[in-house]
Amino acid sequence: MSSNEQAGESDDWGAAVMSAIHSDGEDDQEGINFVSGGGGFGAAAGAEGGQQEMKSVADLQEATSAIKSNEISMEEFVNVVQKVQKVANNALKLYAIPAVKKDLPGKLTEKQNELWAGLETQLLRVKEGTETMLAYATNHQIGELEAGLETTVQGLKAAVDIQKQADAEYAVIMEREKEEKAERARKAAEANSAS
Repeated sequence: MSSNEQAGESDDWGAAVMSAIHSDGEDDQEGINFVSGGGGFGAAAGAEGGQQEMKSVADLQEATSAIKSNEISMEEFVNVVQKVQKVANNALKLYAIPAVKKDLPGKLTEKQNELWAGLETQLLRVKEGTETMLAYATNHQIGELEAGLETTVQGLKAAVDIQKQADAEYAVIMEREKEEKAERARKAAEANSAS
């Protein structure tokens, strides 16, 4: 498989990943995305990469502080946490698709496979953390609430780091393709001038 075909297939999978991650199952205009960039192994994140992820972290921290001081209702708290949890759950559904499990590793570079696996680990971490946070609605254990928040925040921040690495890997692939294309054009021009 040429690097061009490989990158194209990587972009397709990246778009599928981002679609699953960005979708929370509703027509929520604001949405939540903690793996920015518009393509997991696709387009670079640009200047705004990570901002939405940090907004999600801030929202969770504010909701946790507010519920501890009774400034918001339990329903409001649960809604904030569930938004983040939905994103993680939707993205994890992609990892469960048999065709993805079977075919994707062969379509990505070794580095991309590492990032793909690392993202799954962080999504599971976010899911675990939000589940612990949501348990606060019934157990009212402040220590568990804080532990769940910490786990979730660590997962979100690690996902941002993974996306930055994915963007850098994508940039390397695109630069290599650009150089290969230029070399092919140079050879074609030499062949034409020789004939």
